[in-house]
Amino acid sequence: MPSQSMPGARPESDDQSLCLDLPDLARTAALGRALAGAARPGDCIALHGDLGAGKTELARAFLRAAGVSEDVPSPTFAIVQPYDTDLGPVAHFDLYRIESPSDLDEIGFEAALDDGIVLVEWPERAGPRLPADRLDVTLTLGPEGRRTARLQALGDWLSRLAGLFPDPA
Repeated sequence: MPSQSMPGARPESDDQSLCLDLPDLARTAALGRALAGAARPGDCIALHGDLGAGKTELARAFLRAAGVSEDVPSPTFAIVQPYDTDLGPVAHFDLYRIESPSDLDEIGFEAALDDGIVLVEWPERAGPRLPADRLDVTLTLGPEGRRTARLQALGDWLSRLAGLFPDPA
């Protein structure tokens, strides 16, 4: 799947983070599609944010861009929804209801990372089990439904983000 460029990123001061304005759900979906264009097997994309911030919307757009045509429900109650996609296996986890990082063993978190791409809502519940090489996406809901996304690249995500968000200069 070819990478899609997405304009409008503002670099953060640490050179490993970008901030994006997401004025509507269409822009949130565009971010999900762009990330799908850069993702590859073994990746973990950690989706942080309060309820209603757009985590599931971003994950749905990612999965649609990866070729999923069936319904993409929130995995809140199932905890994990696996998908066969054009990118290979993608597992969408919602860790809101797990009680400890050790619960990840029961839901196949490590195996999903070994087999394909993992999208994780409420990743802070994974504690130290979250891979060090990952992309952290923090969605914040502001006034009038406007969102912002802060993308923090860990590991080789930094070079991939540079291709998605070219320097506007």
